This record gives sequence, structure tokens and C-alpha cells, in this order.
Amino acid sequence: MMTTMGRMFPVLLATWVCCFQVAAAQILGDSDSSQLNVLFLVEAIAIFFVAIAIFFFWNRLLGIVVGFAIRLFMWKSSKVHVSIVSLQISPLAGRILFKDVRYHSTNMSARILQGHITWRFWKWYVRKEGTSDRLSSRCLVHLEGLEWFLYNRSPAFDAIVDRMKAANEGKTAQSQETKHKDASSSSSSDDVPTETRSEGGEDDPIEKGNGAEQLPPERLARPLSPPIPNVGILRGRLSRWTTKKHQEPWQWQRDFLPVDIEIATGAVVLGNDATPIVTIAEFKKGHGSLETTESRSILDVFKSVASFSFTGVKVIVRTNPDYTGALLDHGRRAYEELTKNKPSILEQMQHTFLRRADFMHLAEEFEWLSNQFFAKPPTYASAYYGTDKQWKGLARYRNDIEADIGPSDPQLEYAKVTTVLEARKVDLVYYSDVAGIVPNPDDHTDPTSRASKAANPQVYDVGNGDLPPEWGLEFVVHEMRMVYGPWHDRQRDAFTKAFTPAIFYQSTKTDRLKPGDYRMHTEMRVHIELVGHTTIRVPTRESSKDWDYDKHGSKPRNQQRKYGWMDIDVGPKSTIRYVMPLVASQAGFDALMEMEFHGMSASSSINYANFMRTKVVKVRASMPTPLEWNARRDWTFDIDLQDARISLLRDHITLITDLAKDWSSGATGDFHHFIPCDYQFQITLTDYILKLYVNDFNIVDSPNKSEANCLLEVRGARTYAEVEVPLIRFRPESSTIPFSVQGSDLALLMHMPEWHTHSTFGNQNTAQFAKVGKLRLRGSYLYYAEPTPEHVECITLFIYLDDVAFRIIGWVIRRLMLIKDNYAGSFMNFQTTQDFHNEFVKSPRSWGDKTVERYRPGKSDIFEVNLELEITNGTALLPRELYDCVEATVLPVPKLEVHLRSHEAFMELVVNARPTTIFHSSDSTVCFAEHGTAAPKNGKSLYLGGLSIRADRLFGLPPKTPTYLCLWDFFIPQIGGHCDATLIECIQTGVSNFNLGLGDHANAPLELYNPPLDRDVTIFKVVLPRVDVTAWASTDAINLRLTNLAYDTNDRATLQFSSMQSLTIEELELSLYQQQANSMDKSKYFRLASASFGLNLDTFKAPRGWQEQAVSQQSFMRQQDAVTRRTLPMYSTTSPDDGSYHVGPLFLPRPFPSEEIDSSSSESSWESEISMTSSTDPSLVDDTTDISRLLLGGFSIVTSES
Repeated sequence: MMTTMGRMFPVLLATWVCCFQVAAAQILGDSDSSQLNVLFLVEAIAIFFVAIAIFFFWNRLLGIVVGFAIRLFMWKSSKVHVSIVSLQISPLAGRILFKDVRYHSTNMSARILQGHITWRFWKWYVRKEGTSDRLSSRCLVHLEGLEWFLYNRSPAFDAIVDRMKAANEGKTAQSQETKHKDASSSSSSDDVPTETRSEGGEDDPIEKGNGAEQLPPERLARPLSPPIPNVGILRGRLSRWTTKKHQEPWQWQRDFLPVDIEIATGAVVLGNDATPIVTIAEFKKGHGSLETTESRSILDVFKSVASFSFTGVKVIVRTNPDYTGALLDHGRRAYEELTKNKPSILEQMQHTFLRRADFMHLAEEFEWLSNQFFAKPPTYASAYYGTDKQWKGLARYRNDIEADIGPSDPQLEYAKVTTVLEARKVDLVYYSDVAGIVPNPDDHTDPTSRASKAANPQVYDVGNGDLPPEWGLEFVVHEMRMVYGPWHDRQRDAFTKAFTPAIFYQSTKTDRLKPGDYRMHTEMRVHIELVGHTTIRVPTRESSKDWDYDKHGSKPRNQQRKYGWMDIDVGPKSTIRYVMPLVASQAGFDALMEMEFHGMSASSSINYANFMRTKVVKVRASMPTPLEWNARRDWTFDIDLQDARISLLRDHITLITDLAKDWSSGATGDFHHFIPCDYQFQITLTDYILKLYVNDFNIVDSPNKSEANCLLEVRGARTYAEVEVPLIRFRPESSTIPFSVQGSDLALLMHMPEWHTHSTFGNQNTAQFAKVGKLRLRGSYLYYAEPTPEHVECITLFIYLDDVAFRIIGWVIRRLMLIKDNYAGSFMNFQTTQDFHNEFVKSPRSWGDKTVERYRPGKSDIFEVNLELEITNGTALLPRELYDCVEATVLPVPKLEVHLRSHEAFMELVVNARPTTIFHSSDSTVCFAEHGTAAPKNGKSLYLGGLSIRADRLFGLPPKTPTYLCLWDFFIPQIGGHCDATLIECIQTGVSNFNLGLGDHANAPLELYNPPLDRDVTIFKVVLPRVDVTAWASTDAINLRLTNLAYDTNDRATLQFSSMQSLTIEELELSLYQQQANSMDKSKYFRLASASFGLNLDTFKAPRGWQEQAVSQQSFMRQQDAVTRRTLPMYSTTSPDDGSYHVGPLFLPRPFPSEEIDSSSSESSWESEISMTSSTDPSLVDDTTDISRLLLGGFSIVTSES
């Protein structure tokens, strides 16, 4: 436009010069008249200025006039303000050009920098409805510099008002019916509630007398609803405009469309003063079209389709400088100010303000809303509107504004990422059917439609007569990178409350349509397809690292804290589908979401390496909503992972826990708006491999290299898990999360690195050390909202294993013990070799995690674990070889029960096993494959009459809670049977190789790097009432019988020794048999010799320097037992008054009764405060009866190591 003006200006100037010369010639020329031709001069000057106005200001004048006309027409009907700065019409080019077009309404504002509309009349072939998409359309709209602001959604709030009005009308109708129950039923037709009115037809007008639009009841319950066709209104309005009475009122849309649209540099802004942030979606270029097509059903009129493609898409969020609080806070402050200025408002009924006239009268109380010249807004709105009341546009949010919060403040949202989405290209398709009329069932009997209806089930059949009208969105996103975390989800909640507020009213079932009603949209579909590489980052705050940033931590308080993150990479052809119901059945609304991700992998900020890879991930979420707004909602999420490869560190579990805590944090609603929800997660793993790191000291240099790590692999064909999160109580003190796991055909393997000797010399028999036929697990987790000393968080597990085979290999047991250290012990944080070496050089004693540094008293509850394990049809194999497992000792396990209770202060362990046999197998691979069906082939086996193990541990002071007393008690009712030399040698060799593998000196770290051991006390006891075993060797046999064998040992130091062992056998009988040489019966043997005696053996050890170790042990016990005083008699001569202690809510009984301790014993001369008396020391015990019992029928051995 400016170029055209520049070209016309010289012509205009030359014309004006010629006119001036002519006028001068007429004035000063050869004419006899000497008077000045003033009229001609004025005309020349007027022509000049008119020409200037036409060429330079005509377009602005035309834009102002057209804008005023549009504004005058639309302000009365829609309250829309439109302004046009410049408008140019070019008939020859078929083009209308415009500049700086602005649109303002109650819901949105838009601005277009410049653009044009071109009607390409010169094209012979254009795209029409049903023709090829390769052709261009007749009309082209080109826009440059589009800014679109969305700051309100009045239909959502109108739905709330209509719903409240309908509820009040219903109450009024009920009260009038109760008061005038004898009146005629015909006189109460006006009192019928809105919910009972029928839809469509003449009895359900779209507009009422007051001009307010009335919505059907199901629309009142859902803020997001499909477009209402309003065909009746269009027919009435257009009937007086068109001369073709037979033409449908919407036919002009089909004749005018399609229209091509091009946009250069656009942005969409979402937010208002009730949202703490604003969302800005930008794109560089966009093009698309508006067109109509045939609808899916022949009963609908047509389908409106808007398809666009945007390139260079970027979505960012910015802090809202105009944020003044949530909408509820705005309303509360406005109500308080209104009642303060006009107290009489309280005397009026609240529902009277639901009428438009009354509400406008109420709005007049706020003069600053109705009078734009009113200078002083109320106090609560002054921060938003300021003094100029001018909208600053998109430039206002270009730079982020962060609140002045210190980096060390716990309320700091350091996991805030402002760039939400970046995509190379986004394709968008919006489609909506214009609904037709419900036919008479007798008139509509198309078999094709019935078949299509059966093939496409809908949410709820409301009597549309055919497939319902379609309404939905389709997205195709190319190469997207998205960031969405707990902070973004909290902002989403604010946007939801601001734009789609919930209606806290009971919904009603959608009435069935009748013939003649307009057909109804039953669902909205959203389909998203991901093309190319897609990355979704989830940033989170790490509450597990807060200790390092508080006033006691090592990090500087002014240091900017980094957030944790988890990246989810998704391959192409991944889809997301969401179906939102628009009609209600008797059960309510049932929303559905389905996601399918191909080639998904996950990495994190832990080590930047992928810890999970899956071939396909399918997620199906069913999210029903009952008709009652506050009724319980049961949402189910089905997650299916196929070919998953998961490598978990303890740090990954901690990160996931931090993510769950951050996601569940934030402000909770009030009690009156609480909605109970029950979330049920159903997870299925198919053909998966789970890897756990069992490296020494949790040193992991290359997490994705199997050849560089010691890994425990769990492989399974199919495992199913269920987790329930019942959020059904308002702010409960405690919550319980139940869960269950079911699996089959599990294989456990130990993968060693290349430098490991068992990787070099071992084989598959030693790599796979266990198999589980069936697995069933159920449990629950109890946690509390706030930590207090009385609270005990508890996890309860019931595990059932069937058809189990286990190879008892020493080095495998050693690696399994490292699981406790790496995932629940002292090395939960992984480290590299360099990190470990640096810490060791810095302080050789500072091994393991910083347990003491991160301990904060009162910040966490006591944790307790209850485990119940049951194993049936099991088989245990003790290999004879060191690097193979072909020949082995077989121990069938018919049933094994384990009970474990681990508390912060103590641990209880009980193991019970049923009677079984022990035999030798030359090919144990068959026994391993057949699980519990193996049996001895030569009849030689030992009988084990069961096993009972009880263990108790006492834990010391937090945070390390070390063990300072351990009690082990073994009870074997009977051992009997027959064995040969092969079985004896296999057991002996197997035990020797097991001990050798358990030490694993060839692969274990040097003793220099091992952590120091605590000087605890261990008491070990074995009771064996009966033994009857016969060993066979060709023609000879030897029989061993024992009665009441008892073995005791403990390392509790006294004044005379550091440890002791005691062996007592009431009766021992040894018999030698030989087969009769001349007897025909080979089973006859005669006794050659026999011996019978009893045994009482005590062994005391006092190595060099044991006194210092004894003092260290007693000091350690005194320190750890200072609070509970459960082992007071073991280190002090002072006895308590009773035999138990109550520490807070815990009842902690002492392991020894006080009456068994002689309080008259003297204290040690070399440690006045430590008593190390022993009941087995004759010099310190006065009861000679006990001494004689210890020495009767036996002997005593005292050894001293130099």
C-alpha cells in the first residue's frame, strides 16, 4: 500500500503544478482583465487536498467507517468491539486489504497486524466440496502478525448460573407443590423443573423471553459442550433475507467454503488475573483451510472441518504480573466489600441475583465496572488494573518475572521450566457435524446405517436413530520436545478452575430423544499422533536432598539449586486418544483415554543413562464420573509394558518417590468441595528383564554395559500387578495403599563382568541360580500425613512361591546380600570408582552414604517391615563343583514359612520348614528343571525332621541404628536315614566350596576397603534332640545315634575371655556293623563294636589384645542401649525395678530376666563402670550347683591364642 502511494505522489505533484501554472497564466497572462481568478485557485487547492486525502487517508477513513458499522451491529447482539485502522478494496485484484484489525469481547481479544482477503475469480478450477485436495480454493485469507488472547470463558460460568437457576426453580416448584398439593395439575406446568423439560421441538425454545439462552440439563453439568446447531433460529432469521424459500439457511456456508488461510507469525495467549501464569503458544508459519464435507450419518446436515498446519511451534509460560488470586478469592473479597458498603444486600435472597436484570443491578454497586471514567478501583483489583487500565499485549509477558524468593527457601519452585513445548510442525484438524433431525423409526430403516452403528459403538445411545454426530480434534505432532512436571500440573489446576470451573450440582440422566428433536453429540474425541522422535521431560523437586540445602547442609545458601528430571523418549507412530462423553447414563459420564507408545525409553538426572526400554507401552484409563458431584469416583489405569528392559538403581527409586511427593504436594481443597477418588493401577509386564546392580560398594561406572557390572536379572514371561491409591477421605491422618503381584515362570540369573572368575570359568548352570513357577504377592503400605514420634509407617508383604528351585552357591549368596547394602543399607547412592577413591583418600573411615549428615530428627516417621513368606514344592541344590552345578546334594522343600518383622529398634525372624530328605544327584539339572518332583534313585537319603529358626536383633541409636545384640536359635527335631560315601563326600565338598565362594577372595575387594565392623554381641544356639544316621560302605556300616545335642556360642567378652563355645550331648552311641559273609540274606548285618558316652565341652578364647576389644564392645553396647536400656545386665550391675521398658508407644522387653544375674558381683578393676561377669566363670559365681552341672561327666578346655 505504501509503495502504491509512493508511485502516485509524483503524478499528484505534477498535476498540482500544471493546475498552478494554468491559474497563473489566467491571472497574469495576455487577458485584458487584471483581476485574480480566486475561484480557480481555490478549486486547485481543494483538488490538491482532496487528492491527498484520497490517496493517503481514504483507506483509514474507510477502515474507521466499516469498523464502526461492524461494531454498531455486533455490540448490541454479541457485545463485540471491532476496530480497523486501514481498509483497502481492490476490485480488479479481487482483494480486500486491511491493517491493524482488533477484536475485543468478553472472552477473548485478537489483533491482526495486516492481511488481505483475495477472491481468486480468475481461476478456472478450484477446490469444492468432494473434489481433490490438490486444488486451491477460490477464497484466500492471508494474515500477518496474529495475536490472540483468551482470558475468559463465559459459557462455563453461564452454565453454572443456569444450573443454579434450574436448581432454585426446582426447589420453588417442590415447595409450591407441597403447599398446593390439592391444586389442579394443569396449573402447575410453569413450575416444572428445568431438568424435566424435553429437548428440541416447539416445547423447548432455544431463547427465552429475557434473551438469555437456556441450556439443556446435561449441558448445565458440563462446561465443555459441542456447538449448538440453532438451525431453527437460522431458518427464522435467514428466511427474510433470501429470495429462495426452498434453500436451506446453511447452504451459503457450503457455497462459500472452502477457504484457504495463511498465517505468518502468530501467537495465542491464555490466562487472566486469576491464573498465576500465562501460557503463550507461538508459531512461525501456519496454513490451513475451512471447508465442509458430508457427515458420517445421512441424518446430519454436513460436517464442518478446519484443518491447519503450523511450523516452528513453541509453547512457553510466564509469570503473570497481574495475578491477584484465584476466582474464588476474587468473589469472596468482592462479596465482603459489597456487604460492607451495602449491608442491606444480605437481606435479599441470593438466588434472585441469578436473573440478568438483578445481576446487572448488583454490578452497578461496583462503579468501576460500569463507568470507565471512574478512577478508583477497589482494593483487591488495584494491583491488576493499575492507573492506565491498558492492555499491554504480548510484549508484557516476553520477559519472565520471578518472585523474590531466596534459593534456600523451601517454598521455592526450583523445578519450574518455562519452555513447555517445542515442535517442528503441528497439524490440527477440527471437525463438527451440524446435527439433523431425529427421524421416525418407521421411516429410517437403512441397513447400512445399522451395520455402521453396530461397528462403531457409542458412549450412550440417546435415541439419535443412527450414529451420533461427530465432534473432535486431531493432532499430528512432528519431532516434539515437551516439558511437563508437578509444577506445570499445579498451574494446570489453576487454569482449569479459571476456564472450566466445576459445577457442584447433581447431574441428571440424559433424556432419550424423540422423533423431531435435533440429534445430539454424544462424545468428543481427541486424537494425537506423534511423528518422529519425541521427548517428554518431567522436572521435579527432590525432597530427599533437602538436607543438603538447609541451614545444617553443606551447600551454600545462595547457591541456585538444580532440579531432578526424568526423560521419556517415544518413537514414531505413537498415539493418544481421549473420548469425553457429552451425555449421561444412569451411571454418569464415562471418559476414556488410550495411549500407545512405541520404542519408549526413559532416562534421568541420576546418571543420564537409559534405565528402561520397552518395545510397546499401552495405557488405557477409564475415568467415570457419577451423577452426584461428590460421589466416589473409581478410576482405573491399565498399563501394559511389552519387552521391557529395566535397570534400576536405588537412586532411581528415590527419584520416583520424590516425583510422587512433589506431584501430590500443593494446596488441598476445602471440605465442602472434597470429591473422593479411588485410583486403581493395573500393570502388566510381558517378556521383561529386571536388572539390579550388586556391585561392591555400589560402584557403577558404566550403567548400560552388562560386561562391566554385576547384575541380578529377573526374567519373566508375564507378571501382573495391581496398586490402589484410595483418596477417599478428606485430609486423613494415615492412608493405606494395598497392592498385589502375580507372576509365573520367573528365572533369576546372576550376570558377572568379564574380569570376574565365575564369568570366565562358569556356565549357564551357575548363571541361572533360581526358578520360580508361580508368584503371588499381596501387601499394603501404611503412611502418615505428618511425622510424629507416635507414628510408625509400615509395609506388610505376604509372598507365596510355588515350584521353586534354588542353587546354593557361595558367591551368589554373597551377591544377594549386597542387595540389602545397595538398596536398603549403607550404599544406596551409587558412585563411580573415582568418587570412591577420592572419598577413601580423603577419609578412609568415611565409607558409605552420608547417613549422619542427612539425618534430621522428627522429619520422618519410624519405618517397619512385616514379611510373610511361604514356599511350596521347592528344591534346594548344593553343588559339588566350584564352577558348575551338575553333581549336587538335593534338598527338597515341601513347605517353608518365613516371618520377618523389622523395626527401627529391633528385628524378629522366624523360619519353619517341614520334614524333608537329603540325597545325592549325579545330574542336578534334571532336578532343577523338575522343581519339587525329584527323588533319590539309589534309596540312600537322609531324613530331616523339620527346621525351626528364630532370630532377634536389637538396633541402636538412629540414624545408623546398628545391631548391638543378635540372638540365633536353631531347632532340628530329628535327623535320620541312610547315606553312603558319595553323599557324605558331596555334602562335605559342597559345604567347602560354598564357604570358599562366600568369601570369594579372588573377586571381593581388599580388606583395606571393607567398612569397619561394629563390636556387637552374637549369641548362637543349636538344639538337636535326636540323631540316628547309618553310613554304608560296601559290606560295612556305621551307625551314629545322638540324644539331646545342644551347641551354644557367643562372643560377649568377660573378664577372663572374649568368646566361648559350649557343646552338650546327653548320650552318644556309635556302632559298627558288618555284613554276614555266609548268609544268603545280604541284608543281615551283625554288630562288630559299639561305644556309648555323654559329652560336655566348653571352649573359651582369649586372644592377644582381647581386653581392648572387650572395652570397645561394652562401650558400644552402653552407647547404643542408652535410650531403651534393654541389655542393661550385660554391661552394668544395676538392675531395673521391672523387666520391661516403655519407650513412647513401644513396648521393649529385655532379653534376660533380672533374677538370673547376680548383682553382688564385683566390678572390673580395669573398668570401674563396666561389669563383665559370666555365669560360667567359677571364680565369679557362688552357686556351685550350676558349676557342677557344667562340668559333670565332661571336661573343660581353655585355650589362649598368642
